[in-house]
Amino acid sequence: MKNKILQILCLIVALLLCLAFASCDNNDSSSSSESESSSSSSKPSTGTNTGTGSGSENDGPQEGTPHEHTYVLSATIEVKCDTDGCQIYTCTTCYESKEENIIKAPGHAYKEASLPNAPTPFATGSYAQLCATCNYSCFTDLPAVSATFTYEGTTLKIDYDSEGMLSSDTFSKNLADFPNITVIGTPVASSALTSVIVGENITLLDDYAFTGEFPVLTTVRLGAEIKKNRR
Repeated sequence: MKNKILQILCLIVALLLCLAFASCDNNDSSSSSESESSSSSSKPSTGTNTGTGSGSENDGPQEGTPHEHTYVLSATIEVKCDTDGCQIYTCTTCYESKEENIIKAPGHAYKEASLPNAPTPFATGSYAQLCATCNYSCFTDLPAVSATFTYEGTTLKIDYDSEGMLSSDTFSKNLADFPNITVIGTPVASSALTSVIVGENITLLDDYAFTGEFPVLTTVRLGAEIKKNRR
């Protein structure tokens, strides 16, 4: 009887030892797995980074990335009368551009002004200027001139405050309708005029100025400027 009890106790001890050894093996396997997982997660990633602003080491600096500009001549703008001239340089990496060797526009070099449409007391005029460099034309309006008509009997003296032309309207318009005209004396119809004296500021004479009814007109005294312009 004692031998059987002893055998049973030996079997129980053996089972307990087996269970203990099995538990130790499981713990060692779990620790090894955790260690490998931790080691794997701590290693740097070798995948391709597709984030914005990154690239391979050989890509070079991109736009917006600090770098040393390398400029090359990309365009030349010629100077004109009203436009500055310059050379434009552009960075080969980021395409930033800058202007160098700037030449300021000199402005138009106008020739002596001509008077294609001289003003009169009855109408505005204009004069044109032509640039000797680029042939640009500039037109400037001129206001109607102020005038004084002085009647002494049958003699009429006409003076302008500024340069203008004696036109055919001089003897056909009602002078009272124009506030820029001053009348001195008693007006006489053109058919009764015997003498007309033209002031020095009247520099041009309309070819039709004296066409009309002048049956008794015997004297027309022109200023020096009109004589020069009509040679």
